[in-house]
Amino acid sequence: MFWWKLCGTLLAVLVARKVFEFRRNTRKFSDLPGLRPLLFLPTSALNPGSGWQWVRRDKIYSKYRMNTISLVPILSGTPTYFTRSLDVARQIVAAKNGFVKPEDIRSVLLGWGRNLFTENGSEWIRHRRIMNPAFTPEVYAHVWNETADLYEQMQHAEGWIGRSEHDLSAFNSITPKRSASETMQFAHALDIVSRSVVPRLLIPRWAYRFPLKRLRDMEIAHRSVDQFMQELIKTRQAELSADKAHRSQGQGGPEKDVFRLMIRASEDEGALRMSSEELTGNTFLMLLAGHDTTSRTLDATIGFLALYEDIQEEIYQEVHDVLSTSTGGGGQLRFEDYPRLKKVQGGLFGGGTALSCVAASYFQTWPEGHADLCEPAAATMMVREATDTFVLQTDKADGHGGQVILEPGTRVTIDFVGIHYNPEYFPEPEEFQPSRWYDALESDMTMFSLGPRVCIGRRFALTESVSFLSHLLCDWRLHAVLQPGETKPQWRRRVLRGLGGLSFGVGRVPVRLTRR
Repeated sequence: MFWWKLCGTLLAVLVARKVFEFRRNTRKFSDLPGLRPLLFLPTSALNPGSGWQWVRRDKIYSKYRMNTISLVPILSGTPTYFTRSLDVARQIVAAKNGFVKPEDIRSVLLGWGRNLFTENGSEWIRHRRIMNPAFTPEVYAHVWNETADLYEQMQHAEGWIGRSEHDLSAFNSITPKRSASETMQFAHALDIVSRSVVPRLLIPRWAYRFPLKRLRDMEIAHRSVDQFMQELIKTRQAELSADKAHRSQGQGGPEKDVFRLMIRASEDEGALRMSSEELTGNTFLMLLAGHDTTSRTLDATIGFLALYEDIQEEIYQEVHDVLSTSTGGGGQLRFEDYPRLKKVQGGLFGGGTALSCVAASYFQTWPEGHADLCEPAAATMMVREATDTFVLQTDKADGHGGQVILEPGTRVTIDFVGIHYNPEYFPEPEEFQPSRWYDALESDMTMFSLGPRVCIGRRFALTESVSFLSHLLCDWRLHAVLQPGETKPQWRRRVLRGLGGLSFGVGRVPVRLTRR
């Protein structure tokens, strides 16, 4: 009897504590309406969880008739404001010292060393200053040409030359997923690493002693990636040392390798240069960002263009017109033509926006905030934590006098999926409409995040993607391959769904290529 009473007393204390914490949190959030899930994870029919942004994207904000709501878990999870208001988002990113990236969000990539993604404040400024010189017009021109060459190599390797039609069960299998510096074995290892970063954080080291193939593959892949990065850094450092002698004699042209440019810029910082650990961390960040995020955006875009052939034809006509008047002549698209390919860019922005949205359906199974990869990938959300008391001016329709007060330690999440599905900004948000982006300002392109921490490689990624897609559309028409009895809406639901990793993408994209 004593033990039953003790257990009952402890249970009552626990319940009372949870009730007290819940009421304290709701008061802290000014009783702002919103979600009250039992737990932050998982997402299910009974529990909104962390995946509600996608699962209930067309219901939650409209239900409360507000663009800024609160999420206060009852038993477990961090209370958070969520906003789909661009005005609110811009206040957050414009506050120079008012917000930081929380520690648990930063920890996702800390295992490889401190880097641009993991740092806040002055340290982030130092990393950004060192990495900026690695992204230059000369590098972008080189990327354009390398991508064009890669496309031609792909045509020969896939046996497209001389054929008028070609069926692909999965276009994803051929979109470029590795750079010239990567071996195929390394590309496979990096793919495993990108899909296992979060499990790697959660699984204890002793578990890798068990004879489980998946754990063994994860361990081998992480060791392979680490070895590759160390060799890459040493090679580039040796090349820089040799290059200094050539430049002292007036030899050598502009640098085109982002890793060498990063290392050179770091060495130029003197006492503020990156440590070996930081070089490794930023090398991993760039390898991860460049490994397959571009290809996955291309996969989504190609899927949509194959489905919406009228939009595909409109974009092709632009490519054809630019090609016929290209300054380079010779029937070749040049990097100088890039600014004129507005509709190609719009198609990619449409695909990238859709990709950031389908990605949210995957992240419903992830710890909160890990989609905030504003440096290496299209962002689905941005999580920030207030460091000082901050008065956030909300939309007037949201009530509470048009403002909420954020106390130090309060979290606020910019919901990019919510923004992309907000009919105030995007009428008919479910529709694939690249024309939304034809004349858009760069500050409105939220798939690359917002504010000072906007993706450092956005121009690099766009240059590569525009080059590949333009060359592809020059030669081929894209058609969606439907299953017997399948409609186009069914094809879209089946194919353009979220598949995850640290970067993310769509399912297998079956298309038919018909030569123009």
